[in-house]
Amino acid sequence: MHRKHLVAAACRCGRQKEGGQLIPLPPAMIENQAAESSTEVSGESFSSAGSVLQLDGITPIEQNHSALHMIATHQLCFECTKSMHDNIKSQPTDSRFGGDTTCHYAARAGNLTTLCHLITLEGRYGYGEMKKVLEKQNERGETILHEAVRRADRNMVEYLMYYQTDLASILSDGTSPLYLAVSLGYHDIAEMIYNGSQQLSYSGPNGQNALHASVLRSEEMTNKLLKWQKELAEQKDQHGSTPLHLAVSVEDRSSIKICWFPFYRPLEVPIHELLEASKSPAFEPDQSGSFPIHIAASMGVQKAISVLLKKCPDCAGLRDAKGKTFLHVAVERKRLNVVKFACRNTDLSWILNMQDSDGNTALHLVIQAGDLGIFGCLMGNQQVCLNLANNSGLTPLDLAESKIPPQFSIQWTALNLIHETIKCAKAKHGNIRRDLLKKKHSCQRDVENESERLTKLAQIVIIGSVLIATVTFAAAFTLPGGFRQDDHANGGTPILAGSYTLHAFIIANTIAFVYSSLATFSLIYSAMPFVDLSIRRAYFRSSVGVVACSLRTLAVSFVLAVYTVIAPVDHITALVVCLSASVVISFGHLNIVQTLGLAWALHGRMGFRLSGMLLLRVMMQLALAYWSYPLIFGLPAYLRSHRIGQHQP
Repeated sequence: MHRKHLVAAACRCGRQKEGGQLIPLPPAMIENQAAESSTEVSGESFSSAGSVLQLDGITPIEQNHSALHMIATHQLCFECTKSMHDNIKSQPTDSRFGGDTTCHYAARAGNLTTLCHLITLEGRYGYGEMKKVLEKQNERGETILHEAVRRADRNMVEYLMYYQTDLASILSDGTSPLYLAVSLGYHDIAEMIYNGSQQLSYSGPNGQNALHASVLRSEEMTNKLLKWQKELAEQKDQHGSTPLHLAVSVEDRSSIKICWFPFYRPLEVPIHELLEASKSPAFEPDQSGSFPIHIAASMGVQKAISVLLKKCPDCAGLRDAKGKTFLHVAVERKRLNVVKFACRNTDLSWILNMQDSDGNTALHLVIQAGDLGIFGCLMGNQQVCLNLANNSGLTPLDLAESKIPPQFSIQWTALNLIHETIKCAKAKHGNIRRDLLKKKHSCQRDVENESERLTKLAQIVIIGSVLIATVTFAAAFTLPGGFRQDDHANGGTPILAGSYTLHAFIIANTIAFVYSSLATFSLIYSAMPFVDLSIRRAYFRSSVGVVACSLRTLAVSFVLAVYTVIAPVDHITALVVCLSASVVISFGHLNIVQTLGLAWALHGRMGFRLSGMLLLRVMMQLALAYWSYPLIFGLPAYLRSHRIGQHQP
């Protein structure tokens, strides 16, 4: 049956008045209520056929549910509401409806007129019955006030608080109306609840209070809550977290990425205000043993750490359940900004060598993590001790050696760079026999797995080397500028023979072909399982560098070919091509950049003499990568200077 007919059935009683009197509204709401009352549905506007809620084919429970929705969504007259309300109370309830009362439905729909009628009807049985309806909780533990807050209906909140001033204090646990208003950002409603309540509950889910919600959303609301009740700052949730724990876990800015470029906007996190209210939460651990400074270090919130150390300097040395300081945590979570802050702050030099429950310093942990940036920060600080042993008797040098895999690995991996750098810094081994160290702490060799891994890697790299060899072979017979016709005296020779750029192109193309061919041969051997594993490793190591060199040389030959053809007519385009290809030529040297950073850190600790060893290594690597470039550009110039007039350009 259509809802309109259901309302008509309910309105069969007409609009005859009985003794019930409506509860008067608060003065501020009289005009609003009068305007809403003008839209009430009259029973005379519907047909009066049928008895109330006697609908064919519908069970009493379904009729009850339909009537609840009807009352909530239509502004009925008082007598219509009374008739339907009395019928609903006589029907059985169903747990499928979540324990919601008729008032819950009306409040959820924002129907203040019907809500006033329903509360008036309950008032017929006395104030106690009406109070019981106002405080009635559904299965989620929510009252009518929760629904009014969720809708941000100021009039409804004012009406409910006017007649039940302790309505916001009925919850000792769970989500209070104030917590709901704060978490939804309805600050005006939160203040209305506070001003209209004699006894106020600040509780929220999972043991939180309203301050837990406000510190993540609004500095203004946080200040108000601290003004109302400072003790909220010291209360913990079920995880042992105070509002300060939550506040320090939030970055002080948020970012939005547009086309890979981040745009930042500052966030107001009230850490300073929380510490002004109470400093004790800074020294309170959560259930996992982490203090607020550990949480901030874990999330990389440097500003929070700075505020904590300024207000509570003693929290710098706090240890968590594993004996770790905030510096240990920052190293484990690879928070470079926090480690830089600790290394540059001279007041924190006393924590740089603190050891955790396993005896590990921050330097031990960064070697385990293999982070070159953080390792460089610690190495560059002269206060960091290089020779402290952990509970296993391992110094940072011992640990670095034990982390290098015995099987195949590229020389320029992070672990190898860390090991070489700490050796250059003259770090010492621990008091443990070298044979026992290698036996107990070194990585074990897995020959079968290494052989399979080497075969797969060779199969991948050989694709690139074969493609380069194919391209360079074809380019040798399709020189830029073309060839002379057969009827020419030098038929079949390049038209641009004798030009500097063509000779440079031929040399670059030849070197790229030789490089890629050598790499292909090496990769074929390194992929053969029956060849000795040590030989396969040597072949693969050499082939990786050779393939990279052949690719860079191929890029040079491409630039020379385009320049040879375009430069005579368009110098600007030729220059753009050269600059674009220079990216390929210089690409693939991130390891050199990392080594230069470590050399700079070593220079800050021990001077240029020792850091020069790393610089020499970098120069040798660059020489091996680019030795062909002097040959490509120098040899044609030399030949051209000794063959002037022998060939036509």
